[in-house]
Amino acid sequence: MKNYILTILTGLVLFFFHSKVMAEESRPAVLSDQGACPADSLLIAQLTSLNLAYYQNKPVDSLLVHLPAGYATMKIGGWRSQRVAEVLYIIYPGKVSVGIHVRNFQFMNPRLTNTSNPTQNWDINLFKKEAITYTIIFNGSVCINGCENKNK
Repeated sequence: MKNYILTILTGLVLFFFHSKVMAEESRPAVLSDQGACPADSLLIAQLTSLNLAYYQNKPVDSLLVHLPAGYATMKIGGWRSQRVAEVLYIIYPGKVSVGIHVRNFQFMNPRLTNTSNPTQNWDINLFKKEAITYTIIFNGSVCINGCENKNK
């Protein structure tokens, strides 16, 4: 009987120990104090190695073909004003984002013409033809490339 109780107690201790270890291993990653998000390290390495200055004054398309595949969404947005297009956002899983900024438009009208549909005249295909003013890349809220342009 003594061996039976000892076996049960040992099993319970091992069960609880194993459960605690598994719970700790399955916790989601926590953001650091700097606001970085967990992301694919290969993606981060590829994005940080880009020479963004090379693409300034070149068409947006010239940079897009060199960005890593696997982005979740691509959309146009405002920067200094929500009513004037300026940025093509390329958003990857893990809150990694590339913001390609254009200030001088030659192909697309950046101003809204119909306020009931805020993106009705913002055409991504036309935006891709515009010349890049600058690009900024973020991992969460942490700038990882093009940081010198963060406050422009």
